[in-house]
Amino acid sequence: MKRTARLIVLLSFSFLFLSALSLPQQASQQVSLTILHTNDTHGHLMPFSYPSVVPPGSDLAALKVRRNIGGISRRATLVNRLREQLGRKGTTVWLVDAGDFSDGTPFSTEYHGEADVAAMNATGYTFGTLGNHEFNHPLSRLENLIRMFQYPVLCANAIENSTRAPLTQTAEIRELGLLKIGIFGIVTRSASAYPAAREGVTIS
Repeated sequence: MKRTARLIVLLSFSFLFLSALSLPQQASQQVSLTILHTNDTHGHLMPFSYPSVVPPGSDLAALKVRRNIGGISRRATLVNRLREQLGRKGTTVWLVDAGDFSDGTPFSTEYHGEADVAAMNATGYTFGTLGNHEFNHPLSRLENLIRMFQYPVLCANAIENSTRAPLTQTAEIRELGLLKIGIFGIVTRSASAYPAAREGVTIS
């Protein structure tokens, strides 16, 4: 292993970057990390179907299966299966969400994203960040969602105007073997136009 390693992972909509920090001169050690990620699930906790007729050339046209897909139970089942399989090989598995987990179905709207957070907590996410659609909730509801999370939700560029403090935890460092891995999240600046941000959050 080189003395200094660097790993960067870019996830869509909101971003999670991982960079391995400088390592001391120690005996070589190999580590294995698999990162599973979700993004833009938009409240689809139940299985759903795409339209049966889609425009030619669209991304949906390439999908082999478009009916009765997805849902949090299938997601959790797949994640648990991969954790078990990879764990037997000594591989660490992180499950991260890159945002826009809410605001997209009547179910999510009725429960203000709380059912989404409860389901993600039960699935055992490792990290998450906020997408612009999380800011479509009133600020008080967004803050309530942040308090509900049972895993770190990281966003380094959202500052609450009244306190000048970060809206969420900004970053975290995890150790994996000899590696110290820094993780932070960034939400797109388009979130500035959404209700929670207009109420009192600056997106830098």
